[in-house]
Amino acid sequence: MKTKILFVLLTILPFLGGCSDNEDDIKELIVGKTWRLVGFYEKNDNEIHFTDDETIFNNNKDGFYLKFNQDSTFYGKGVKDAFNGKWSNQNGYDLSMNITNESEDEELDIAIEYINAIKGAYSCRGTDENIMVIKYKSSQGDRYMLFRIK
Repeated sequence: MKTKILFVLLTILPFLGGCSDNEDDIKELIVGKTWRLVGFYEKNDNEIHFTDDETIFNNNKDGFYLKFNQDSTFYGKGVKDAFNGKWSNQNGYDLSMNITNESEDEELDIAIEYINAIKGAYSCRGTDENIMVIKYKSSQGDRYMLFRIK
């Protein structure tokens, strides 16, 4: 598992900077697919610190996902909390997500972090059509969420 995570992280490193001028790129990447959260990571001084909790992810196979629709709506789930909202893409890989309906029943820190990360999302990249990285603002600075096709 750790080898796979390292491979994925090394694969996405070139995509952590820069943006494309093609507005359709992000739509082609995210729309019509269900994305499962793999974990959170941050990049400090060219080192990647990956944080995940395999037990929580493995015990909640129906949670920690996002689905983006063509009409700029999305649906997602943490552990207990299902939510939906609107997403927009103004330029290249810019992404903003506005949760319009959430139950706020989450108790686990990692699930709360997941929902807060979605609220702070501002960029989205993909290494290919099976891996998506969402960059978001947190109280600790810029962080990343790594997703794969569910």
